[in-house]
Amino acid sequence: MTPAQQKSIIDNLDRFSNIIIDINKQEEYLAKKDKEPFSPETHPFVSIFKTFWPIIKEILQKFNNNTAIIEKTVRFCKHSMRYLRQHFVEFLRELLEIMVTNYTSNPLPSYLYLMEVSFSVFDEESLCSKDGNQDNSNIIVHTFNRLVTRTFQEFNGLEGLDANPPLCEDFFGMLFRCAKYYP
Repeated sequence: MTPAQQKSIIDNLDRFSNIIIDINKQEEYLAKKDKEPFSPETHPFVSIFKTFWPIIKEILQKFNNNTAIIEKTVRFCKHSMRYLRQHFVEFLRELLEIMVTNYTSNPLPSYLYLMEVSFSVFDEESLCSKDGNQDNSNIIVHTFNRLVTRTFQEFNGLEGLDANPPLCEDFFGMLFRCAKYYP
């Protein structure tokens, strides 16, 4: 990939993330004005994200060794997750599976950060289906366990903590969020 192609991908991912941020700001503004904000059920972003999802999966799988592209893709997923909340659950399992596969081969801090965000967006109760099925809650805990195991391999003692400060920072951030939202 040429530097221009990489820049194009990164710039477009930034644009998409900024659109989501702006949508959230608009909804917050409308809520303060006592007007009815957009509902995620009726908001076009739900169907837009469904259209983007195959592209996001492809980027995550194809560019796993490109830290800059993965960081921007994770940022897009984070903002989408925070905006869609319950409506993101249908994509969560597949996202977490891709994340674990990628992290196993290339432990980038961005994946730990995405797991950290997942804890704050999806508490155990919100992931349970109406019939009490806890499969989605279990996938978050299972993903967490796999990320912790792989991260311990990467650290391999105190020297490993010093050798990779960004990974260490996001690892402890993930642990904190896990303890806070999944006690």
